[in-house]
Amino acid sequence: MRAVAKLAGKNKPTAVRLSSPDRVVEIITEGIRAGRYVPGQRLIEGDLTHNLQVSRGPVREALKRLAAEGIVTLTLHRSAYIRALQKDEAKKILMVLEVLTGLAARLAATHVSDGENKKRMREAYDHLKQIHDQLAALYPIWTRGVTSTTP
Repeated sequence: MRAVAKLAGKNKPTAVRLSSPDRVVEIITEGIRAGRYVPGQRLIEGDLTHNLQVSRGPVREALKRLAAEGIVTLTLHRSAYIRALQKDEAKKILMVLEVLTGLAARLAATHVSDGENKKRMREAYDHLKQIHDQLAALYPIWTRGVTSTTP
């Protein structure tokens, strides 16, 4: 797997080869985002080495890094589990997201008339409307009672 980095002073991306532990960390975090790994799931070292075609050393190092970041929990017998958020952690994250969402909405409303923003907003709305209409056709129960309005 390759990461993309920008050259200093240039807009042209260049491929950078990741070390094995970095690659394992990237694959596991992407797997969490994609739902392949879920909170509480045990990460079996042997399976990771086989599936990712790396030796145990990089897997162990990656798991230690992920544990240091609070993404996985390492147990006494060196098992690793995807860490689940505690209720208070989730509540704090949602509180921050609530404030950030309000700020984003305020900034968007303030700057909607700047440059191409109005056009981009219209394009985004049209795209979302198209997705809504497609989902409504496939799953009418999801959109029962929902009416579409054009801004």
